[in-house]
Amino acid sequence: MIRIRSLAVLAVRRISAHWRLFASAALGAVVSSAILSSTVIYADTIRDLGLRHALERPPAETLAVKVTREASSARRDEYQRSAQRIERTVRDALGDATGDALRQGTSQTFYLTPAGARVDDGDPARPRAVLRFRDALDQHIVATAGTLPPAGAATGQPLPVAVAAGFAAQNHVAVGDRLDLHAWWDPARPPLSVQVVATVRANDPAEAYWKTSPTTLDEPASGWPAFVLLVPEEAFFGTLTSRMPTASATYYEVYGIRREGLNARNAASVANGVQSLPFALASVDRDASVRTDLEEVLRSFDDRLFFVRIPLFVLLLQIGGIVAYYLVMVSTMLVERYAPEMAVLRSRGASPLQLLIEFGVEGLILAAGASTAGPLLAAGLISALGPTPPFAALSDGAPLAVHISFLSYAFSAGGALLAFAAFMLPAWRATRTTVVEFRRASARPRPTPLLLRYYLDVALVLLLGVVFWRLRQDEQLFTRTLFGERQSDPLLLATPAVIMVTVGVVFLRLFPLVLRTVAWGLSRIVGAAALVGVRSLARDPTHYSRLVLMLMLATGVGMFGATFSATLDHSYDDRSRYPVGADVRAADMRGLAGQGDVAFTRAMQAVPAKAMSAVVRVQGVARFEGKSETLQVLGVDPATFPEVAFFRDDFADDSLPTILSSLAGNAATPRPVPLPPDARQFGLWAKFADIRGPISLAIAVRDAEGRRETLPLGTVRPADEAAREWRFFAVNLETRRGAADARPPLTPPLTFDSVFTSTVSGLAAQRGVVLFGPLLATSAPASGGPVEGPATAPFADARIALDFSAPGFEVVQGQHVARVTDTLTTATDAPPGASAVARYEWSDTRVAPRDRGIRPVTDGEPVLVHLAKASAERLGVQPGGTVRLLVGGVYTEARVAGTFDLFPTYDASGKAGFAVVEASRLTAAVNSSITTQPVVPNEAWFATDDAARTRDALAAYVPQVLLDARAERARQTDDPLIAAGWAGILGISFATVLTLSAIAFVLYSYLTAQRRALEFAILRTLGFSRVQVFLVVAIEYLAIVVAGMGLGTVVGLQVGRRMMDVLGISEGGTAVLPPFALAVSWFQVFTVWGVLGATFVLTIGAVVLLYVRLAIHRALRVGEG
Repeated sequence: MIRIRSLAVLAVRRISAHWRLFASAALGAVVSSAILSSTVIYADTIRDLGLRHALERPPAETLAVKVTREASSARRDEYQRSAQRIERTVRDALGDATGDALRQGTSQTFYLTPAGARVDDGDPARPRAVLRFRDALDQHIVATAGTLPPAGAATGQPLPVAVAAGFAAQNHVAVGDRLDLHAWWDPARPPLSVQVVATVRANDPAEAYWKTSPTTLDEPASGWPAFVLLVPEEAFFGTLTSRMPTASATYYEVYGIRREGLNARNAASVANGVQSLPFALASVDRDASVRTDLEEVLRSFDDRLFFVRIPLFVLLLQIGGIVAYYLVMVSTMLVERYAPEMAVLRSRGASPLQLLIEFGVEGLILAAGASTAGPLLAAGLISALGPTPPFAALSDGAPLAVHISFLSYAFSAGGALLAFAAFMLPAWRATRTTVVEFRRASARPRPTPLLLRYYLDVALVLLLGVVFWRLRQDEQLFTRTLFGERQSDPLLLATPAVIMVTVGVVFLRLFPLVLRTVAWGLSRIVGAAALVGVRSLARDPTHYSRLVLMLMLATGVGMFGATFSATLDHSYDDRSRYPVGADVRAADMRGLAGQGDVAFTRAMQAVPAKAMSAVVRVQGVARFEGKSETLQVLGVDPATFPEVAFFRDDFADDSLPTILSSLAGNAATPRPVPLPPDARQFGLWAKFADIRGPISLAIAVRDAEGRRETLPLGTVRPADEAAREWRFFAVNLETRRGAADARPPLTPPLTFDSVFTSTVSGLAAQRGVVLFGPLLATSAPASGGPVEGPATAPFADARIALDFSAPGFEVVQGQHVARVTDTLTTATDAPPGASAVARYEWSDTRVAPRDRGIRPVTDGEPVLVHLAKASAERLGVQPGGTVRLLVGGVYTEARVAGTFDLFPTYDASGKAGFAVVEASRLTAAVNSSITTQPVVPNEAWFATDDAARTRDALAAYVPQVLLDARAERARQTDDPLIAAGWAGILGISFATVLTLSAIAFVLYSYLTAQRRALEFAILRTLGFSRVQVFLVVAIEYLAIVVAGMGLGTVVGLQVGRRMMDVLGISEGGTAVLPPFALAVSWFQVFTVWGVLGATFVLTIGAVVLLYVRLAIHRALRVGEG
């Protein structure tokens, strides 16, 4: 029986004898433990950084827990008992995060009168007042007049109070004034007499003391103006209680938050405590209420952290698999090194169990050291990330503060257990080998692995194929449990591992076949050295497959990391630019409201920037075959929009130049109808030949600045003279400009838009006839007052501005979803001075429009529109189809020119659709109709190198929306969850994989060189030169490196492309918009290739040097032995 002490001694001796191999296995075990424990340590560190950032963003007063409670009386004992219960409840909820408490009490509201006066019951605005105390108030105020009130009042004397200096000056209150407080709920009780002994102000109104509640000194006690009379706490509970025992009180308690008391370990419990706080307070004081934003901040932070950690777990799953494979590989090599020794021990009578126990002791030593050192190594590496660029701004260049929790040691123990299993599995197989079996195995090639011999690999590939098919069928990464908790799909997270395992299994099946084919092909065309190298690979492919798989996995993870990091960084740039649309976007300029589109464009062009494009953004509705879709319609200028807009090729099937080129062909050519530039009055002859209700008459004009204005001419009813005879309707522009509520004067020259009638009568809207005579103008001022409304004669010096009976006019369309069928003809029933007039007739028994009129002839072209694909699918319309577009209350015909998936500023995750049109065509279609919502440019998009200067210039126009893509990107870099949430662990993991791969390559090469010393000694005796030996070694290792790194590169990039679609979730849990665009960090790719390539070159050099310097006679003697 082997004693425990003997086992330990033997294990130590064996470890020291093979310390190089054991050190490599120990390194893998420590790395395994460190990787697993780092998931906990790093997550806690990032959570602490992110939590600190989340708590620093909102003002401290919004995080404080504010408790308000009503008391039926102002008694000190009741107040103290209730305050103690509430404080105990709040501290139970907040724990270590509980800060200092600040208390304030306010009495019930009194009616206020001068001393000896009575309350005016008939005055609803009669003065009111409250008494108030606050903790440590005397330390935060200073008396501007008088002295602060003492703790109480002498018997029969007024209660000394203080009043805010500003409030006292506003209400003419001075030191020494006496006032009476009347209890409205108890009119029979004598009033409480008070005397103002001081006016006070805050020492520092900006200090935190005043920010935990509304201004204490002069806060209104209710909806009415009220005096706040400040008293010490002793006077509040002494004099007030004794003289007004029936007065109630309201207590306000603020519990600050100790941010240093909140961390990643207790944030969830504090959030839960705050959530249940209202119920807990209700159980101790039913009149208490609480409010705070702390829970919302903690919950939103935790949700964001959940989504940020998902990519980290995906990466760590792959790295954990590589570490496990490394451990199995190194343990196998270690056991193979022990194989002769174990065969000898078996021949001396040792049983497989005894040998396995011996290996178990060694494995336990390895696991114990790894589980202890793993968390310490992980903590040290994570702490060292502090001065690195992603964390420097967050840690001020200092090492990161890390916390090694019990959970991290538990994960470390799991990694050590993985290492122990990887060590024991090959040992179990090796302990079953006898001396005879060992000799036989050493003289023959390795047998085909069980996995390949019985085609278990084919079954495994089929199984993995089914799993992969399942992954493609359901790409919902996040689901909800029965209780509403969010969870991630482990199958989707394991997708990279599934793909790599599948490729590895296929590789094991095909690698021997490929090697045999290559060896057969090269046997006829290459020399002896190359042939020996290739046949050595083909003769024992299993031996080389281990290293190829290791290199494939390592390179694959490196490629995935390079893809993931570059894509994520690129995505943050896109996500900061996409909602802005350009470098800077300004909208809804209040400073330019009502000044016209010409003035708007001129002002925006003066803003310092490289390029500017004026944009129209309006709400609209598209209708097609009974379906409707709410749209946000974006009108762009194809000439300037590409200079400023952010656009990616994957946003649409067509490129942005192609989309804008089609829209440019739809641009409207303005054909304004000018009016006399010197006109002061306009008038129109009209006759309402057949009307059935009141009809209003107006003309719409546009000035030189692009301002549109409707000029009302008057209203006619069926019984008026204008319904039977011609009447002249006029408007005086100067009178309108001079009115008190008038708009700014119209800037000549004016252009004519339309003349139209309006009615509120449904009967009048269905049928009618109106005759329009010529539109007259005059530059003469109105004599004897303005001429407005129906008249029998025109104004002086009238001249014809427009003749509506002439060609060039048409019926206004757009007032109804269908085209109106009104007619415009010529009639001879003319007013004085005219020979022909325009006869406008309508007859519509359906839902008739209330506005009808005449406008200059338009080109009749439909609006060309590019629709979001989602909108087109919901409408069921295809490119080339025609829809009815409602914008600004006007229906217009629109033809779908194409579709897109995304467009700058389009929220594809929202319910509303999106459409892009040519701006001039949209404004012409809407503004040429009768609308109360004219379409004008209301946004400006800028391309600029100096966003701050552009924003400062725009501030003068008071934009209600001002967005800056660079500022948004800078805000992201301030957030630890975005700036450094993945960078640190990615760097550590990247270095770990490269280090393990290099060690595995060197170690494998070293052991192979020792094992094949006899083989190369024989080759040397057969006449191989040093160059030929070099060629043999180089061909073997070149095949390994090319196969491993080439396959790993292809697999890693494909896995990255596949997972980017699955991982397209933002920190808030919504789909990333715009979606990830695959990018590759070629620096990281070349780093992987460079490190492994350098290792390859150095290893070949070392192996060749070993073989060249090999003493042939000694190697042959060793071989004989």
